[in-house]
Amino acid sequence: MILADRKSRTTETAPPLEPGGAERRRLSRAPADFSVAIESNGDQWTAWAVDIGLGGMFIETDAVPAYGSIIHVTIGAPTLPQAMRLPGIVRWSAEGGFGVEFGLLGIRETYALVGLTSEHTRFEEEAVTVMRMHLCS
Repeated sequence: MILADRKSRTTETAPPLEPGGAERRRLSRAPADFSVAIESNGDQWTAWAVDIGLGGMFIETDAVPAYGSIIHVTIGAPTLPQAMRLPGIVRWSAEGGFGVEFGLLGIRETYALVGLTSEHTRFEEEAVTVMRMHLCS
């Protein structure tokens, strides 16, 4: 399946769905507890962020956009100096919420997301670094 954004004229191949809802996430998520503003097809509403990572987030809401919908998420978390408006695509949904995969992000957005998701202690970060070195060598 190819998903296209008419404005940017780019295409992206959607990964095939895996049976049984198997986990395909490559980047870890951190718990979130703040409101977000959602924009989709000219509609706007407020929802609640449940978890967030560099690749995306889970948003709790009764207004769930269709799979593959292009959306924008505005995050105004208390720890951010200013609100961020992030592009995304709906990758899955469940009753009461949906998962968003972020689109291309700039350095400011990426840096802010790292700040929101880095809840590891220094010891945990060092352990992950050592484990990655062993696995990648």
